[in-house]
Amino acid sequence: MSIIMRMQGLDVKAGAEDIREFFKDLYIPNGGVYILGGQLKEAFIAFGTERHAQLAMRRSGQPLKRSTVNLYISSMEELEHRLKLLLKEKTKPLTIKGSQKDVFSVVRRKPDTSSKPGYVRLFGLPASTTKEEICIFFKGLTVEEVITNVKLGCKVGCLVKFAQKQDASDALCFNQRPLGSHCVEVRAADEKLWAETTDLCSFEKPRSNSGSENVLSLPKEHIVMVSNLPKTITKTELKNFFSCPNLPHKNVLHLLDRSRNITDTAFFIFDSFKDFEYAINLSGCHFGSRTIKVSTITRKMMTEMMFWPDEGEVSKVHQSQAARLCLFVRNMPAGVQKSQIKAFFSKHNFEVKDIRLVCGEDGKSIGEAVLKLESEKIAMLAQQLNGEDFLGEKLLLTCISVKQMEDIGLRLPPTVQKHASYVYW
Repeated sequence: MSIIMRMQGLDVKAGAEDIREFFKDLYIPNGGVYILGGQLKEAFIAFGTERHAQLAMRRSGQPLKRSTVNLYISSMEELEHRLKLLLKEKTKPLTIKGSQKDVFSVVRRKPDTSSKPGYVRLFGLPASTTKEEICIFFKGLTVEEVITNVKLGCKVGCLVKFAQKQDASDALCFNQRPLGSHCVEVRAADEKLWAETTDLCSFEKPRSNSGSENVLSLPKEHIVMVSNLPKTITKTELKNFFSCPNLPHKNVLHLLDRSRNITDTAFFIFDSFKDFEYAINLSGCHFGSRTIKVSTITRKMMTEMMFWPDEGEVSKVHQSQAARLCLFVRNMPAGVQKSQIKAFFSKHNFEVKDIRLVCGEDGKSIGEAVLKLESEKIAMLAQQLNGEDFLGEKLLLTCISVKQMEDIGLRLPPTVQKHASYVYW
């Protein structure tokens, strides 16, 4: 979702191109500049990312042409409100000043006429809420699909898919409105979150509904080991860094040395695969001046280290767990072939035999695979294709180790190795 900023004090001779030049190193999507003028000499600018909007705020008070402009955080709702006020003052259709790619007429519903779907997140609803109730709540908007009772970050909520992005934008106006006795919190969402959630839900469904050994199963808990941490760090600081403030303190464990002093290593025990996946992707990030390492570990290995913390043993575990040589590829079309995957990643050095497909009981791919690459560096380069289009779908890519691959459920159960090809190289 775009971040909307309001500009005041715009020079009367300034146009959309002048505004784009003022923010020339920041991304403003097509149709993202709306010059309203008026007594406050206003303009509204849509920035593509929150980071770019933050950088834009630093330019408040700087001159644009011959006038000093001031910037304020705004919203699509405020822009629409300003337009309604202008319409009341005009007796004929009003066209807002802009460049060719920023022309915006107030008689249109929105600057972007794209028919792509839009998404929102809902919080504060009871677990019994149905799709029909949500459709009634968003009366006047076209709801296509609803996912109820799904974990979204640290909260449980609903995801709603609308027929058009404008519907999703209009849905934000329903924030804090009541549904029965509950006050509903409405937040923006995006296509990536929808894809990840539907992917996880489809994965959980066969796990819970089938007793077959040929169905992948995720462990109920996911454990990561974090090393090279400051020895003074607290559990609260660790949970905030890993964006899991609601994780119980007992699920964050410091590794102690023989003298019972805190070392630079800690363990996280997650019951959410999404939190686990987020944590392992933080490997290589900076915590202060330190570069942390995150890797998966089994409960047995963690217990052995907790009761016998030997530096040589810790080092050996680090070395065996840390190298992320594999690329977990998701959100591909069902039935995808190895040759298609090989062609897409043709710039990276690996063979067809290095591709592991995840297949259903019918022996066909369910749209997931693991690529085994020569080095962690090549895996990280390949991960840069995350979000790219592949056969009409946007790929979800995660760098993992061979051990992580097994821990997230891609290892074939030993009892069916001779009878099934559910996962194969």
